[in-house]
Amino acid sequence: MDSILELKKTQGIDIIANGIMTTLKYYLRFIDNYNDFVKVYSQNLIKDAQNSTEIKNFHIEKWTEILKKYEIK
Repeated sequence: MDSILELKKTQGIDIIANGIMTTLKYYLRFIDNYNDFVKVYSQNLIKDAQNSTEIKNFHIEKWTEILKKYEIK
């Protein structure tokens, strides 16, 4: 645990030690409006796809499929 705190202090990064799903469940409860969250997330995903090589077109396509499947606009 000390090494995780040291990294945060010296590098300014957080390490998710308990797993991504547990962390997501914890932080998602703080979102007041899920529609706004999804809208902003979608916009950021598209911007990232345009500005980096990490987000590919198929990521955008799959995200769009998920939105359509659950009728999220």
